[in-house]
Amino acid sequence: MRVFLTGANGYVGRVLTEQLVRRPEIQHVTGIGLTQPPAPASEKFQFTHLDIRSPELAAAMAGHDVVIHTACVVLWPAAMPARERDDINLQGTRNVARAAAANRIRRFIHTSSMAVYDPAQVRGQSDVTEHFPLGRGVSPYYYWNAKALAEPGVSEILGAGTLLTCLRPIYIIGPHNQPVVASYRKNAVRFPGGASANEDRQTVNTLD
Repeated sequence: MRVFLTGANGYVGRVLTEQLVRRPEIQHVTGIGLTQPPAPASEKFQFTHLDIRSPELAAAMAGHDVVIHTACVVLWPAAMPARERDDINLQGTRNVARAAAANRIRRFIHTSSMAVYDPAQVRGQSDVTEHFPLGRGVSPYYYWNAKALAEPGVSEILGAGTLLTCLRPIYIIGPHNQPVVASYRKNAVRFPGGASANEDRQTVNTLD
């Protein structure tokens, strides 16, 4: 199996690369991005410097079986214009889907987010399933809008010929993402109750 991975130097992309090259059924992983990721100790991995909006994307994707799309502007750099940010997140994602359709890719895994759901409708809900209404891209937050608008576009472009899987995590943290872990600790809330001080500390430590 040959895997084509976008956003190879992002946090999720790097973690996925490390895991993919260890799997015996994976013959090759092509990672693309704008910056060179740390190379894993495997001959299975090849990095290509390529923008997801590039017209050369379809040619680079040829011969692969699975596309994993993780590329996204999550933390918006102050120097990046909003138009460029949205072009990457929306038009870039559609370009990846069009390249996959042109190459008749068998499986497409799209890294989405819980932010894809309509924030006004999801507020206060405890039974949100994958069938919950998606947002319309009109929230005050660009990231929510990008995720809400990207999924329908990918699904429409791929059609029934490609198995589409959308992953919708709430947040992704791990041992290589210490700034986020530190932020969670700093903003952790401890609710008063009948637990002892020692038990309170153990509760907070579960955020590790």
